[in-house]
Amino acid sequence: MITDLMNRWFSAGRDCEWQFGGPLAGLPTETAWRILIGVALVGVLWIVASYTWTLVRLRLAPRLLLGALRLALWLGLLLGLAAPTRVEKHYAPPHPPRPLAVLVDRSESMVKPDHRGQTRLDEALRRWHALAPAAAKAHGPATAFAFAEQLTAATGPDAAPANLAAQQTRLFGSIQEVLTQAPAGGWAGVVTLTDGLDTVERDTSEKLRATARAAVAAGTPLYFVTGHNTERRETPFFVWREISAPFEVLPRSSFTLTLTAESFQLAPRSVPVRLQVGEQWIPVTPLFVNAGHRTALWQAQVLADAPGVLPLVVEAGEGEEKIVVRTTVNVGQPARTTRILFYEGALDWGRHFLADILRRDPAFELASIARLDLAGRRIAISSAKRTTLPTVATDYEAFSLLILSNTTANQLSPAQQKALTAWVGQGGALLFLAPDNRAASDYSGTELEKLFPVVFPPRPSAAREEAAVTAFRQQMRSLGGSDNNAETRFAKTAITTFPLPELTPFVWEPRAREIFADEGELAAPVFNSFAQVVRVKPGAEVLARHPTATMPGSRERAVLLALQRYGKGQVAVITCDALWRWKLQEPSTQRNVELFWQHLIAWLGRDTQAKPSLHFDHPLLTSEVGRPITFRVVGKDAPPVGATVALGETSPAALDTAPPEEANTTVYRWTPPRAGVWQIVAQDTNGLHVPHWITIRDTPPRPTGEGSGLPPDEGTMELLAGQTGGALLGEAAPAAWTAPSATATPLVSEQRTLIWQEPLYFYLLLALFCAELLLRRFFKLL
Repeated sequence: MITDLMNRWFSAGRDCEWQFGGPLAGLPTETAWRILIGVALVGVLWIVASYTWTLVRLRLAPRLLLGALRLALWLGLLLGLAAPTRVEKHYAPPHPPRPLAVLVDRSESMVKPDHRGQTRLDEALRRWHALAPAAAKAHGPATAFAFAEQLTAATGPDAAPANLAAQQTRLFGSIQEVLTQAPAGGWAGVVTLTDGLDTVERDTSEKLRATARAAVAAGTPLYFVTGHNTERRETPFFVWREISAPFEVLPRSSFTLTLTAESFQLAPRSVPVRLQVGEQWIPVTPLFVNAGHRTALWQAQVLADAPGVLPLVVEAGEGEEKIVVRTTVNVGQPARTTRILFYEGALDWGRHFLADILRRDPAFELASIARLDLAGRRIAISSAKRTTLPTVATDYEAFSLLILSNTTANQLSPAQQKALTAWVGQGGALLFLAPDNRAASDYSGTELEKLFPVVFPPRPSAAREEAAVTAFRQQMRSLGGSDNNAETRFAKTAITTFPLPELTPFVWEPRAREIFADEGELAAPVFNSFAQVVRVKPGAEVLARHPTATMPGSRERAVLLALQRYGKGQVAVITCDALWRWKLQEPSTQRNVELFWQHLIAWLGRDTQAKPSLHFDHPLLTSEVGRPITFRVVGKDAPPVGATVALGETSPAALDTAPPEEANTTVYRWTPPRAGVWQIVAQDTNGLHVPHWITIRDTPPRPTGEGSGLPPDEGTMELLAGQTGGALLGEAAPAAWTAPSATATPLVSEQRTLIWQEPLYFYLLLALFCAELLLRRFFKLL
């Protein structure tokens, strides 16, 4: 309260700071003010006493005049001790707010009325008009587009452009086209009024992933406003859409088997699921599917034991509804090592500690680059063929993982950041170590920030940085010696002078056991310091948190380890040190530290080394008799040369090929003649065979097209919005449109002026002192 009163009195509307000097330096501002006011009151009593009892008897008026002069001089000296500083800040011109794009689906399924004459578009527009004021207040006027089979500009969301073919819906392609038409600075968001049905794409899973990658790369969240009416399809269905399992895993390890299902149900239900691993059936949880047209995710943890080929069989449903999915996983040592590029931006005690762990493991191949700033010198220490990070994304292809340790954003050029972002999006892996707030906050607003699963706080003000530097210098001076050798003396005596700090343990989240858990108890790493984060991005996974500390302005505990998918790649952020103090506290026979780093880095690099040279690219798992199917087979080392299909013990038949879409990619076409579990086997010129199983059902194909009567696919819209930081909008506007913007106008320059160093201030104090001396002589007090 005292600080606020003094700031209002002194600054008079201008920025002001108090930099206490002398014995008050380093004290909290409120404490320093209390001490200063106490000394001022003591001085006032001394002044009153000195002019109450004098050697020469004076009248009241001279006493008041002399007392006022001495009081003014006394307060002026104390004010100089408080060191008032006038701060003049110059900011860059504010950037105009990024606009929203409103994309309106005007396909037949949206404009076809039900028995009441109500369309899905009417419902979606009603919801949008309720949200539009908040959107306009946050982002200004929106830019409208309309789409069905093609995309076109519109004068507003309610406007219906002429000659817009409405027989099909190109949903994902239209969203990607709007992203490419963004103005300078990009869209603040794309709001799509739709029922979520794309009737152009047969298999929407790859288009959904491509749309999410394009939105994340553009930094644009996707929002959806759903339209409903009373028309609905009465026949429920459940099908597996995609299976995800690693191509190769280590013996005596665990991995996650993931299946994605598409479902329409009239009421919520549980679908029974059975899992066969090898020759053994293991208990698993059923899959809960909600009412409506939804996308559901089922996962199971699988243990891999002896080396070899591990067959997996998943059965879902019962009776005639049962669907069988098959796949295989290779269990054995990886065919090649994980190549790691270690980039260090500042000197850290844990560098050699972590590098030694990786070099001792034959599964890793390490190349390191160190760019250190010491006493104004640039020092390059490299065990790689280059001395700096690449500026072209293709130059990273030789590595599976990049580790950025203690690296500030200004050490990476814009070209390096763009190349790194592109490489991660194409399938690279990044591990970012940020043990202090200063290094982490530098990434606010940079190209690399969108890679991270967490948002770091903005850079602190110059005053706070200067105060931290001052405190550090005082700490070094306390060790003895001059400023010239203080850093050297501090480095040499830090370990013996300061007691070992109390270390804090990780608190694991349940997801972490899938990565770090061996047989037995999961060890908790311990650390000394950590960097704060503001929030966790949508879609990111938190593996470890602080036991007690919370994030600023939140009740959630601080994040220590988090992961995020970015495009085809993955990014991990560790906000604490390299855990070398953990090793110092453990017995020499313990290997918990080594196991932590080896498991984490092997898991991060699993995708870049686990891809086979020949594989199916997101093939269908289920289909119907008589429905044409295409399979995309990709060869990395050699192009595919053929594929066969067989049912049971029947003789395999060759599949027809279609014109190739990309290099080393072959497209095969097949129309299933009858129901059953069919095996597709692809082969390349090296003789490698890769199988895939697809379940063909005898039921008629699900209705497709605009007249299918399918309800809005809210599950797919919610999944796509969540991957980009957006939301499926209801009646309330998202927090990003109503909360004040956390992005401050960039500070260009800052000028500080100490008031007591100005000549006028010095002359004023000198005048007060001289005036008192002259008057004391005049009144014969001297």
